[in-house]
Amino acid sequence: MDVVGYADRLSVRQGEKIRFMVSSGVDTYKASLVRLQHGDLNPAGPGFKAHPIQSSVEGSYTGREQQLFSGSYVMIPNVPKWHVPESFSLQTWIYPTIPHKGTQDLLTQWNEHKNPGYRLFITEDGDLAFSIRDAEGRIDQIRTGAALEKSIWYFVACTFDRERRVAKIYQLPVTIWSGEVGVSVVERKLEVMGPFGSRSPFVIGAHSLSTNPGKGDIAGYFNGKIDSPRLFRRALTSDEIEALRVGVSPEKLDGPLVAAWDFSQKINSRFITDISGNEIHGWTVNMPTRAVTGYNWTGRETDFKQAPHEYGAIHFHDDDLEALTLIAEGFVLIEDQIESERG
Repeated sequence: MDVVGYADRLSVRQGEKIRFMVSSGVDTYKASLVRLQHGDLNPAGPGFKAHPIQSSVEGSYTGREQQLFSGSYVMIPNVPKWHVPESFSLQTWIYPTIPHKGTQDLLTQWNEHKNPGYRLFITEDGDLAFSIRDAEGRIDQIRTGAALEKSIWYFVACTFDRERRVAKIYQLPVTIWSGEVGVSVVERKLEVMGPFGSRSPFVIGAHSLSTNPGKGDIAGYFNGKIDSPRLFRRALTSDEIEALRVGVSPEKLDGPLVAAWDFSQKINSRFITDISGNEIHGWTVNMPTRAVTGYNWTGRETDFKQAPHEYGAIHFHDDDLEALTLIAEGFVLIEDQIESERG
């Protein structure tokens, strides 16, 4: 369509303001206000009936096309105090809902300009992978080789020991109902030295395409839930990874914690809280669903306000879209006061 748009409110009273968000594929367009009496185009009915209403909205406007970029994620700005050291580890719980829908990112500090970076993601084949790109643009990765099942909680982690150049990746179902469902632990020596000097932001549920991403500079959207992501400043041992899996607090490990994001805090906002003490906070983009059941949900409480620690997951979708984002990106072309008669 050449012109599309919507209003920021469903109804207003006389004297109140209303905003219309308009995207136009033509140079100019006209706007007017009407009272709709009958909108059914069925020829057997009374037909379309609309009555013009005088207002200051009436007139011609310069058209501007606004692209819509759907897909939700969490953005953590790149600040020097949490740059990844020579060795590091990532850990979280995931609940993939469409694991075979192309490449989907989980925890990343990555862009498409050959800068150093890393990403924990789901491959096109549906298994878990961990990639590192070094300062020379070389990429190496390790994969579990076991396809993830949909709608199952997994404990996932990866470690990188820079001195040995060894990476290890863990893909472990929280509960195994019948047989082994995507269970895999793989270790391999990599050909790269590490992602030192990465300038990309840390993104949860996607990855950035540039070092300073804006609208349209995000890709690899994840479909599913993520709970309690953490970043550590050294390669954790197998025993430490197992301790995290069974619920040991990351603060109790021997001083390696860089960030631990708790999605159950400030659950009714866009704010993402780091509880490590380093204050590496972030925010959600395109309104992923918060206050959803996490990996530790017992089923005894259905009200998240009564057990917020069991609702510490965020559900991401590749088609999420937030109206406030459109407004912030300049989608508003008409804002005026309705001066019509009441009714």
